[in-house]
Order: sequence, then structure tokens, then C-alpha cells
Amino acid sequence: MENLLEVIPRMIGYGEAAIYALIGYLVVFAGIAILVLVVWLVGLFFKKRDEKKNAEPEKGALAATSADIEENDEELVAVITAAIAATYSAEKRKPEFIVKKIKRI
Repeated sequence: MENLLEVIPRMIGYGEAAIYALIGYLVVFAGIAILVLVVWLVGLFFKKRDEKKNAEPEKGALAATSADIEENDEELVAVITAAIAATYSAEKRKPEFIVKKIKRI
């Protein structure tokens, strides 16, 4: 017959159980903190990338200048600009472009 002490599991006291619980809580807390840090860093990366992307001027940017506009076209430019402004104000967002020039095709 085997020794009964080897078969019966060892009982632990309250102090040892508290230490095991504390270690378990610390491991879980550290894991969650690492996950939060990783998600925060990924969000920071994408935010910087979007800011960099939006800072670059668009190649097809448009803007109205008085030298390029004939006298008859000023009303057309005003209508186009008003339409663009109305569209963006209805959507409550800032336009991502600047109107530099309007050409007739």
C-alpha cells in the first residue's frame, strides 16, 4: 500500500492561498494592461498616419482665383462654391480640399 500522504493532496493555509490569489490577480492585471497598451499604440499609429495623409495636398485641388475667371463666370463660381459649402455644412464636416481654379471643359 502506498503512503497516504502521497495520495491525499496537501492542504494549504489562508496565507498561502491569499498569496496565490494575489499573484493570479497581478498576472491578469498585467495582461490586461499590456493589451490596453497595444490597442492604444495601434490607435496612435493610425491617427498619425491619417494626419499625415490629410496634411498632404491633393493633386486635383481646386481654388478660385480672379485671374482665371472671366467676368461672366463669376456667378458660376459663386454657385459652385455655395453648393460645395452647403453640402459640407449639411454633413457637418470640414472639406478636405481647397478650390483653386475652375476651368470650363
